[in-house]
Amino acid sequence: MDIIIINERKNKTLNLIVNWSIVLLMFIMIIAILVFFVSGIINFTRTRIDYQRVHQLSRENTIVKGEIEYMESEISKLQNLIESLNKNDTLLKYFSGLAPIDTVVKKHQIELIIQDTTEPNYELSNTLDELLLRVERQYASNKQILEYINKKENLKNSIPSIAPVNGWYIRGFGYYPDPFTNTVRMHEGLDIAAPIGTPIIAPADGIVKAINNTKHLGILIEIKHNQDFSTIYGHCQNPRVRPGQEVKRGDTIAYVGITGKTTGPHLHYEIRISGIPVNPLGYIIIRRASNE
Repeated sequence: MDIIIINERKNKTLNLIVNWSIVLLMFIMIIAILVFFVSGIINFTRTRIDYQRVHQLSRENTIVKGEIEYMESEISKLQNLIESLNKNDTLLKYFSGLAPIDTVVKKHQIELIIQDTTEPNYELSNTLDELLLRVERQYASNKQILEYINKKENLKNSIPSIAPVNGWYIRGFGYYPDPFTNTVRMHEGLDIAAPIGTPIIAPADGIVKAINNTKHLGILIEIKHNQDFSTIYGHCQNPRVRPGQEVKRGDTIAYVGITGKTTGPHLHYEIRISGIPVNPLGYIIIRRASNE
């Protein structure tokens, strides 16, 4: 192909002869160079992105490994704590008289094994679930012991076990001649002589059931201690409690008086189990009254 270039100012013509094969070769080379540079840029970009991803994953992996190590350390501490609690639980149940921990359950609790973290398919969540289950079992067991101890403590505090007044035993539980009729009658309590105004205390925890002014026992106070035990106090004066009031062992409920039919100031004290009178002397463990 011929190319003619005309210069009008100088009235000259320039003839160029262009070979098509050379033009095609140059075009191909230009395209190849462009493809090379574009490929280089793309590869560089991909390499940079891959490096960033690898770096990020490496950082995340380091963080995850640290968290796993920390969790495993905490799990180990929890296991040691639970094992210690299990031993204490067994001792408490033994001394409180409760049934021992079921052998299968105890074995299942003690034989918790953490899987090796070097294995790629270990499941830490299973260990945490197992620990949670053990904690729940231990909590239930300790709660059972606590409820039992509280129940025993409440039961102990609700059984009359001390003399309600300081004084002298003048008439016991059983058949005695009535000082007013001279006939033998059942005396359903214990008479304790004391000066007028001597404090009368509750011998156990309970709730004041009633306060009445009766013909024979005068001002009478009844305390309900639990489902079985109740106590009655006769010939009182100046009650310090009211019906429905909760009282604790040792609380002053009234004072010794001479209300009702009586030959002198004293307290008539009864203990009833399911409504049946029993001998109060059998329940006075701490003896405040005196025979002297």
